[in-house]
Amino acid sequence: MKDVSFGPFTAGMNNKAADYALPKDQYGRQVACRDALNVDFMDNGNFRTRPGRTIVVGYSNAHSLWGDNFRTLFVRDSVLYSVTSFSPYTEVIVKVLTVNDKMSYLAFNGEVWLSNGTDFGRLSVANVWSDHAMPTPTSLSLASDVGGLAAGIYTVAITYSKLDGEESGAKEASIELTTAGSITATLPAGSGGATHINIYLTVENGGIPLYKTQVAVGTANYSITTPATGRALKSRYLKPLPAGRLAYLNGRLLSFKEKVLSFSDPFNLGLHDPVAGYITFTKNISIVAPNQNGVYVAADKTYWISGRDLAVPEQILDTLPYGAITGSEFYHPSTTDVGWYSEMGLVIGTAKGEAKAVQESNVAVDTSASATSLLREVDGVSTVITVLHGTTTKPDLSLTLGVTQAYSVNLTTGATSRYSGVDFNSMTLGHDGDCYGMRSDGLYKLTGELDGASDIVWSVDIGKQNWGTNYEKRLVNGYTGAASNVAISLIVKGEGGEYTYPARASSKTIQQQRFDIGRGLKGSWFAMTLTGSGFVELADFTMPIAVLQRKI
Repeated sequence: MKDVSFGPFTAGMNNKAADYALPKDQYGRQVACRDALNVDFMDNGNFRTRPGRTIVVGYSNAHSLWGDNFRTLFVRDSVLYSVTSFSPYTEVIVKVLTVNDKMSYLAFNGEVWLSNGTDFGRLSVANVWSDHAMPTPTSLSLASDVGGLAAGIYTVAITYSKLDGEESGAKEASIELTTAGSITATLPAGSGGATHINIYLTVENGGIPLYKTQVAVGTANYSITTPATGRALKSRYLKPLPAGRLAYLNGRLLSFKEKVLSFSDPFNLGLHDPVAGYITFTKNISIVAPNQNGVYVAADKTYWISGRDLAVPEQILDTLPYGAITGSEFYHPSTTDVGWYSEMGLVIGTAKGEAKAVQESNVAVDTSASATSLLREVDGVSTVITVLHGTTTKPDLSLTLGVTQAYSVNLTTGATSRYSGVDFNSMTLGHDGDCYGMRSDGLYKLTGELDGASDIVWSVDIGKQNWGTNYEKRLVNGYTGAASNVAISLIVKGEGGEYTYPARASSKTIQQQRFDIGRGLKGSWFAMTLTGSGFVELADFTMPIAVLQRKI
């Protein structure tokens, strides 16, 4: 009699190794499985059923779910909504949008900046929408009059401003005083939430415009009779930052669309320099993931732009020879690491510019044009769930695993599993501290042991085994340390066919469970799969065998 144990599966699933040669530890125990569907791997290698979903509210055409500690937002039919309560569910309209495209969000200093590539705004703590930047004044006319300014050519500049000191880009006009005099400026009406107009003036015959005064919006004219002596105009050549998907790096708001990554003026997030405030790539940008000491940008390949200020990058380095899947980026909550999904699976990037595809050695992954990722922490286990959108590209494998909708990766161990039935277009941690997902038919809470009213069907393929000998053998009985709501089943496929053996019992705490194997089942190689429905937590599996005295 020979006992061989499998698991705990600290290496997760592995579909790159042969199904008969899956990785083992130094003690000869198999630590990887061939496939793992609808389970999550814990740090110790045990696996448990993935979270279920419970509908919160049903509706159609909703997307772009996002949340922070203060609010949860989403878009439905070109309208931005805020969830005011999950139970009972209530919502309020925040903004009617121009288009129904996917929204990108960025929280900063209590505000939320948001853009769908056309609409671009920000929300106050009270969820009041305003444009992301005040527009530049469009009109300014000058006339000469009697006064104390010396003869010469003057430039007058005006900006819109708010009570909190925010200022727009500048509109300029020039006038020549042939003799000493004054300048009368005809001012525009207010716009973009401005409360005041700041007026600047150069010295005669050129120079930087200096602050002269501030007048209330609605003032029609202002007469400049004496020189300006205030601060220099800082926003002279700045324009509103273009709309795009958003990120943030060390005081600058980043916005990227198609091939262009634009960045704002330092700590002046709505404005940027249209001449120097951007970087153009050769292909469309799929993700931008800032870190403390630089930013990862994926286009035709993945780049690391080092330096704490994007306007003066230290280096632009190729870190990976491939790009990323749009929308898949995420940020680790307790480290400086960032991550995203690629054709090689999940990539983790450090603050040193070191990026690594953590699944690459073990898993040939499906890919898609876009995705959404959620970092979930449950019972001290950090897991990244990435849902693939649209048609997936299957890896060329001898074993067809079926269509994958999502991957789950343990951030500590890198152990991977697959999900089906989780076709969310967006996911987030809501302001109530629970995880939520948005599907085409409504908003769901990611919790419980059911998908709606249906049990979650899970399976773990242990691979093909010959127990280290080519001699024929007879399976005796199987044993597993597991907790489950219903009895786990063991599927055994041998030379004589496929058989399913349910465990004798089940237990809500981890107990040893037994599979009674048919006494006539014998052969040289056996493929084994553990499967069930509903809740499970499984630590290991042992299959005793009796080796016979013949090879065939």
